[in-house]
Parts: sequence; C-alpha cells; structure tokens
Amino acid sequence: MSRAILFASFGTADEDVKKSCLDPILEDLKFEFPDDKLISVYTSEILRKKAEEKGMLVPGLSETLDMLLSKQYDTVFIQPSHITPGEEYQHKLQEIVAGYADKFATLRLGEPLLSQPGDYQKLLYAILQDLHVPSGHQLVLVGHGSPHQHNEAYENMQKHIDKEGLPIHIGVLEKTDTPSFEDVRKRLEKDGEKNVVLAPLLLLNGMHVMRDIAGEGEDSWKSRLEKAGFTVRTFSHGLGEYPGVRRMIADKLLHLAGKA
Repeated sequence: MSRAILFASFGTADEDVKKSCLDPILEDLKFEFPDDKLISVYTSEILRKKAEEKGMLVPGLSETLDMLLSKQYDTVFIQPSHITPGEEYQHKLQEIVAGYADKFATLRLGEPLLSQPGDYQKLLYAILQDLHVPSGHQLVLVGHGSPHQHNEAYENMQKHIDKEGLPIHIGVLEKTDTPSFEDVRKRLEKDGEKNVVLAPLLLLNGMHVMRDIAGEGEDSWKSRLEKAGFTVRTFSHGLGEYPGVRRMIADKLLHLAGKA
C-alpha cells in the first residue's frame, strides 16, 4: 500500500512566514507519519504563483492528487490548516476531494481546527499556554471572517469564552462579517478595562497581522482601539507558532488516519 499525507493551507509567498508558521507543522506531522509521503499544498492559486516567482514551488491540490494517481498511490489523507469549515474549506478542499472520491481506494479529508464542540476549549487552552495576558488586561483575538457566507464558529467560540467568564473577545477582519470591530469595541467598553492585548486568530503571521491587526496605519485594529482610548499591546505570532495548536492539527490527522 502506498500512502500519502497532504497538508493543505491557503499558502504564503513570504519565506519567513513559511518557516515560522508552516514548516513547524510539517515537521510535527512528519514525526507522526515518518513512513508516509508528506506533501504541502496551497489552495490559493494567487499565492502559489507569487511563491513560484520567489523560487518557492508548492503544488495545488488537484495537480498533487493527479500526480499521486499517476504514481499509483492508493491511500491519501488530507489535513487542512483551516481554522473554520468556511468557504475556503468548502470550495477549495471539499469540492475538489469529492471529484476524486472514486479514484483512490481511500481518500479522506480532515477537519478544520474548529469543527467539534470540544475544539473551542482545546484551541483556547493551546493559545493561552503561550500567550501571556497580564492581570488587568483584556484579550482580543482577531480571525479572518468570511465575505460571502457567515461562519458561526467565531461566535460559538465567543459563547464558550463567555460561559467560562474570561475577559476575551473574538472579532473578524472581514468588514461584512461578524463579530465586527464595533462589536468588539462595545464589549471592551462594557467590561471597563482599558488595557488590551491584541493577537491574531490566524494560522500565519503574514500581511493581515502586520498590516490589518497590529499595523500602525489608521485602519488597523491596533490604531482604532488606541483611538477609542485603549492601551494596546500586540502579540503577532500566527497559530502555527503555538505548539499546542500544532498538536491539535496532528491529533486531527491521527484521528483521520485511524491512529488516534
């Protein structure tokens, strides 16, 4: 039996971001599956082209599945890096995998990080293991959000946090989605504490983090919170840098492959 493991991420054209956030995940997966072929694939065609221009050759999902078929692999497990089962997961992974369902003896697609009820607690614990929030501070975690199809995962995570009574607030960058910046600002003001730790709920510490969340431009979340009267500390690590988050991804793949 020839078996392959595919790690599917949106991708990055930044070599430093790849090294800090994606490569450590691949190293952890290789440790768990030392005898299988491990391949990193990008779901964004634009980022694949940009990466190629910089000498970073990362294949797409369809071409990788075609290659594996040509080399007579019969078992393929695909683990996404996606945080939520949103549009990107549905259109760039589920739909493509469905088209190859009858071509392999076994072809399975794993879950995003936030898929099961217990995942919210696991992800929160994984983050707080390495992200120190000083006493007297509120924590704001900012995810991406969806421009076309509202994803309830962020709100569900907020419900879990509120049930635990923690001073943590979840928001999204996408201006047409919720929880919005204004939603988060109102929650912060209701709490009354003016000291804020601002951090991404994103796998990579790329452009969205450096520009839209922690940037110095007037439209960044940092600048807007400061304008609203808050004192802001930024923590710019992507989730791929957290050992606990990488453990979550590895565990989901182990479960997918029947090794958990």
